[in-house]
Amino acid sequence: IKPGDTIHGYLEGKRIQYFKSFAFVFILATLYALLSFWFNANITIDSIIDGNTTSDDVIKINQFVIELMYKYYSYFLLLTIPCCALATFVFFKKEKFNYMEHLVINAYIIAMQTLITIALLPVSLYFQSLDTYLFAYSVALLLTFRMYIQVFDSTPEQSRFFKTIGVYALSLIFSFMLGFILEILYVVCYLYIIGIH
Repeated sequence: IKPGDTIHGYLEGKRIQYFKSFAFVFILATLYALLSFWFNANITIDSIIDGNTTSDDVIKINQFVIELMYKYYSYFLLLTIPCCALATFVFFKKEKFNYMEHLVINAYIIAMQTLITIALLPVSLYFQSLDTYLFAYSVALLLTFRMYIQVFDSTPEQSRFFKTIGVYALSLIFSFMLGFILEILYVVCYLYIIGIH
């Protein structure tokens, strides 16, 4: 399967034979969240802290944020699409795609990344460590890198490679900014809820 061809086909109007991009992401993200929850594959706060001395309040807040992310994983994933689309729009301006097309491209790529993560879930379940989750994510990231290079094929190859690295860097910055804002909102809500009880 060539995800680049699938994305080009969708953008050219051959939509009957393809999933709708955002529905595809939502279905796969929901499936991943359900499988993770079903098999208790989520990373616990203990594996992240790894024996470091941390106050109970910080542990409770972090656990709350992690549980919230797993509970609403598909929504968090959907929120990353505009960040990635903005990054590809900035770096691949000469590809002549408008921002909405960049949204579709990134929705498909994130859906494929989620599909790869689901395929690697048995390995993550078997080892149950943060390193295994990071390995699965790295494999998905490398394959996603290849998908970006396939999709933006009218840009010279060497330029595509460096622009794709730039896309990752800018996407991370945008996603961290979004995540930081959301985490502040969740912490405020959590502290408010604790304060009521």
